[in-house]
Amino acid sequence: MSPQLRRAFHTALDVVLDALAEEAAGTKTKRTRTITPPPLAAVPAEEIEAATRSFERAGYRRKT
Repeated sequence: MSPQLRRAFHTALDVVLDALAEEAAGTKTKRTRTITPPPLAAVPAEEIEAATRSFERAGYRRKT
């Protein structure tokens, strides 16, 4: 077995065992995924206005 494959198996086993230990302990950590939006300067103003109008028609309001 190649060292890379063995390392991948050990990593997967560690993840599974950690999840089982958290479940047994009753403390589940909340994992969040952070998505960084592109800076508004990189998006043309016309595109921002069109998207805002589209969202407003759908019932959403833009947060500032």
